[in-house]
Amino acid sequence: LLEGDNTIIMDAYNFNGVHTRALLTNQLDMMPMQVYPIYPSYYQAINIFAQPIKAGIDSTEAVDFSGITVLMKIIPSINGGFASLTNFTNVSPEWIDITSSCSFDSYTKTVSYMPSSAIEGEYCMKIKSIDQAGNKSESCWSFYVDQTPPVCTITNDGDLKFSTVSETSPRF
Repeated sequence: LLEGDNTIIMDAYNFNGVHTRALLTNQLDMMPMQVYPIYPSYYQAINIFAQPIKAGIDSTEAVDFSGITVLMKIIPSINGGFASLTNFTNVSPEWIDITSSCSFDSYTKTVSYMPSSAIEGEYCMKIKSIDQAGNKSESCWSFYVDQTPPVCTITNDGDLKFSTVSETSPRF
């Protein structure tokens, strides 16, 4: 059978040549749901949660949210740097199931989660899905919460010379 609608035709004849036809139509679904980040996007840096973490679900059919599990892992920053930037699967803390704290919108096909606070560090989101046909998928993405303001320092080692330019038009 092929992906999509399939029709099976069965013809039966008895010894007298009487004919009966039966049709069976079914739909074969081998395509899992595809999950993608809406906010924050891949590797985006934010400083607070002004809006919920949100993911979209790309599916040609109605989404059954009972087959969706949402997991989150936070890797706190260490001395102004991140514990890991890319390999978050082998770093503690472990994945936390936040599915029961998420909101699901079947009209927009989105999953949302609003954290109660913003801990500085790397956030890893993992959404696992199983659709009604049993197709499985898993999507992961990372983003960062950075609440440390940048520091700009100018030091004069005695060689810097300052001058005043009165002309305001650019010179090339």
